[in-house]
Parts: sequence; C-alpha cells; structure tokens
Amino acid sequence: EGAFLGVYKLLDDAPDPTPGLREARTNRQALTAAVAEAEGLRETSEQRGKEVADLRAKLEDAAEERRRVLEERRRVEEEAREVRAAADRGASALAARCEEAQACVAELQVALEAQRAEADAARAEAEA
Repeated sequence: EGAFLGVYKLLDDAPDPTPGLREARTNRQALTAAVAEAEGLRETSEQRGKEVADLRAKLEDAAEERRRVLEERRRVEEEAREVRAAADRGASALAARCEEAQACVAELQVALEAQRAEADAARAEAEA
C-alpha cells in the first residue's frame, strides 16, 4: 500500500500533460503548414528560376540579333559608300569624256567648215 501511495503521489504531483499535448498538436499542424508553404515556395522559386533563365536566353538571343543587324547595317553602309564613290568616279570620267567629245566635235566642225570653204573655192575656180 505504501508503494502504491508513493507512486500515486508521484502521479498526482506530475503536471497535467493535456496542455503540452495540445500545444504539441498545434505546433505539429503549424510545422506541417510551414513545410507545405516551404515546398510551394521552393516550387515557385524553381519556376521563377526557369523563367529567369528563359528570359536571359531570350535577351542573349536578342543581343546577338542586334549585333548581327548592326554588322549587316555597317556592311550595307560600307557598300553604299563604295557604290557612291564608284558612281562619282564614273560621273567624273563621263564628264571628262563628254568634254573630250565636245572638243572633238568643235574640231570636226572647224575642219568641216574649212573643207566646205576649200570645196567652195575649188568649185568657183572650176567654174571660172
């Protein structure tokens, strides 16, 4: 009986486990919710990471396309300068040839007039 009373007294003096169990249950529910939220955040983070990687790839592609377009533009502008320079050289050469042709026409005109004068003089002499 003494042993029973000793054990009973220990049990009677022990604190009530109900509040601790309730708190443990509440903590477990909160922990479960936190784990679920953490998992959701991890998945969202992974998704955002993939989106960022995709956007970076698109940005790199756009930058490469821009570089390609700028290089093509530079090449076209250089070709246009070369074509303009060739056209200017051609125009200068054409102008020089036109001047030469006009000088030649003038010389031929003078020669023609001289030949006509000689022909007129020879006709007049033959008629006389």
